[in-house]
Amino acid sequence: MTRTDRTAKGARLSPGAPPSTAPLGEVELAEAPPAEFAVTCRYCHQNVLTAPRLRDAELARLRQHIERHRDHYRAPPTGVAAVLEHFTVAPAR
Repeated sequence: MTRTDRTAKGARLSPGAPPSTAPLGEVELAEAPPAEFAVTCRYCHQNVLTAPRLRDAELARLRQHIERHRDHYRAPPTGVAAVLEHFTVAPAR
């Protein structure tokens, strides 16, 4: 049985990919990333926004929300990681 015989019809293999160990007809596929993310405040549990990506506009909105919870931080967060520490990010349902 050749490498091509073990792959599902239409599946592509990269040139250096190891041979498939899955039985004929079974191929593991990586899950696609979620279409959108829900960003929830860790303090008030409010869903602040839902977006496919967190860009500058979304980060500005998150910073604005954090200002409501000044008692939870010493200085306003400036970096992306510092802002996201105040939120839970999960796939939107």
